[in-house]
Amino acid sequence: RQPDGTTRHYLELKVPLPTASPDAPPAGLLGISVDVSKQHQSQDRAERIGAFYHALAQSLESIALGASELDLFRAICRAAVDVAGVKMAWIGVADPKSQRIVPVTSVGDDQHYLDGLVITTDPEDPRSHGPSGEAFLTGKPYWLENFRTSAVTTPWHEKAKASGWVSSAAVPLFRRGQPVGVLTMYATAANSFTSDARQLLGDLARGLGIALDRFASLEEQRHAEHALRDSHGQFQQLFDGMLSGVLLCEVILDAHGIPVDHRYVRANRAFSELTGLPAESVIGRTGAEESLGLLPDLLPQLYRVALTGEPI
Repeated sequence: RQPDGTTRHYLELKVPLPTASPDAPPAGLLGISVDVSKQHQSQDRAERIGAFYHALAQSLESIALGASELDLFRAICRAAVDVAGVKMAWIGVADPKSQRIVPVTSVGDDQHYLDGLVITTDPEDPRSHGPSGEAFLTGKPYWLENFRTSAVTTPWHEKAKASGWVSSAAVPLFRRGQPVGVLTMYATAANSFTSDARQLLGDLARGLGIALDRFASLEEQRHAEHALRDSHGQFQQLFDGMLSGVLLCEVILDAHGIPVDHRYVRANRAFSELTGLPAESVIGRTGAEESLGLLPDLLPQLYRVALTGEPI
């Protein structure tokens, strides 16, 4: 390992130096060392790219299976560590009140790097200009080849050194086009995030954005359904509590859209009390089957009110 954190690989050959006497021990060793770092890096690069694509496939599978937002976050961090080969991955969500990026899940934080970690979203605060803060503020991925020597990571140098982190990558997470959090990863070697890995992480971020949009839509749907249930309950309470008898009808149209009849669909308690007719005796029946005393000449006007919403 070199002082800058990089690792070089050598192929060594050692041959004993003979002496004049075949029975005497060797006079020494002749050593030949050949730097094969480039060849080794090519193999590592291919393996790392394959691992990252595997990680992406696993993450997208989590999205397709309809996992919750937190479940998806955990699956992505787990895939990054177990499959993609980074040493630690965590996801933080921005808290507008505290102006901080708050960790919600992580994998590989054996040294408790995240304990007490402060990353802000305030551009005036130096603690917002590390990889995670910059990725959030700019909305763009941030790559740091050497975490320990960069000036922007000065507030976290000691924690990174204790944890063994050397390089780092941070990818912003979007919901409805707005940054809401960051996926941050660390490796123990410099220059770990190659151009191929960066491309894949960009694809991963876009996939996450699609998933977060989906979760937002589902949450809005749940809120709408809840509001509809509340509204229905309020209507039912008001409807049943009215002192006047009310009978709701739906208009029956022919094939040309012309109203030809009506059907009774709901009656309140006052209707039964005032008419003496149980609601179940009329609900579902048509005007042709039970006129309830409605004048035939009045029906066209009532149908027009129902279809146009204009009172008479």
